[in-house]
Amino acid sequence: GGAIADFNVEGSELRQNMLNELARGGYDAVYFNGLSGDGKTEANRQKVLAASEALVNTIREAGETPALYCRPPRHYVDNDGDGVKETDVVFADGKIYDEFYTEMAEKFDMDVCYPVRAFALAYQENPDINLWGYDLAHVSPVGAYLNGCVLFCHTFGVSCENVGDDFLDAETAAFLRDIADRVVLEGEMPNW
Repeated sequence: GGAIADFNVEGSELRQNMLNELARGGYDAVYFNGLSGDGKTEANRQKVLAASEALVNTIREAGETPALYCRPPRHYVDNDGDGVKETDVVFADGKIYDEFYTEMAEKFDMDVCYPVRAFALAYQENPDINLWGYDLAHVSPVGAYLNGCVLFCHTFGVSCENVGDDFLDAETAAFLRDIADRVVLEGEMPNW
């Protein structure tokens, strides 16, 4: 783990770990994503774009296929750094990620997996489902299920209607599978 921008630093541990892993080979796709702050300032955008280009080229040179993973949005933000979480920023935060990752995908001619869209659409349609963990920045077990459904649909290009739902009630699981299918297979977007 680490910031995408760290990949562009010669000798960085992140860079060396990625190069070692790519040397092993045998991947159908290599997903990568950045941190929640990526793309929020112009200086950061430029660092991430430069590092992403290096990362994409490295992945392709290893004979693998790069793809972006546009993380779920946070449910809070601490805009002024005072430690007070301002909640319900799913759409504003999500739109920033979505636009930045779409820009990167177009620039580097690669695919994007969009859990960000699925989380925003699920929240838009049913805000009572708890998709976030206690810190409101990471996914809950229910959110992990939605995330897994999105990755399944994206990776295999098929519906996740038959993905198991052992720990969820049937109605919630069906709702989340439907969201994943609509976002990935039909291209449905939330109302940003």
